[in-house]
Amino acid sequence: MLFGPGKESRPANNDDWVVELLEDPAFEMQTTLYIVHGLVDRVPEHLPVDSFLDS
Repeated sequence: MLFGPGKESRPANNDDWVVELLEDPAFEMQTTLYIVHGLVDRVPEHLPVDSFLDS
């Protein structure tokens, strides 16, 4: 996505490269990344499941 033909790819004219990301809650994103990368020792023992669900 960042190095292909998409709108997020590096500009051909060497302008500043800014990729805007959606606003995700930091706690939920960090916890998800810990799980995905196998760092389960950093995942809190009790998680508020409702905070991971979009209503």
